[in-house]
Amino acid sequence: MSRADFYLLKQDSAERLLQTACRLAARAVAGGQTLFIQTADAAQTDALDEWLWSFPAESFLPHLRTDDARSSSAPVLVGQKLTTTPRDICLNVSGKPVEQPARYQRILELFAPDDVSRQAARLRWQHYKQLGFSLDHHEV
Repeated sequence: MSRADFYLLKQDSAERLLQTACRLAARAVAGGQTLFIQTADAAQTDALDEWLWSFPAESFLPHLRTDDARSSSAPVLVGQKLTTTPRDICLNVSGKPVEQPARYQRILELFAPDDVSRQAARLRWQHYKQLGFSLDHHEV
């Protein structure tokens, strides 16, 4: 059964979102899983790409952008849309629905505490519930 975990940020800041995304990505890579990080736009992709190169401070997370021709070889892919082989996990920081959620073993939804983000997350929760996903939520 597929699983979706929702992570509500306690603070609404772009830095907090990027930092938490990097932590979740690092856990996935440490567990031997492949990951796609779905971003909202090119600016968010750029910002996350930079964070991943310096997180944690003493190293980096091996990753590529989805528009890189070598992307199928990286454990972490970052971009607006996955166009290569499927990944074990989708980490969604875009606030938009994940395309074809059933192709992932696990989805991690990261969202801000504002009313608009919460409402969008509720709709995604209901969608995953209808698909038969196991659901959980966390505050970070």
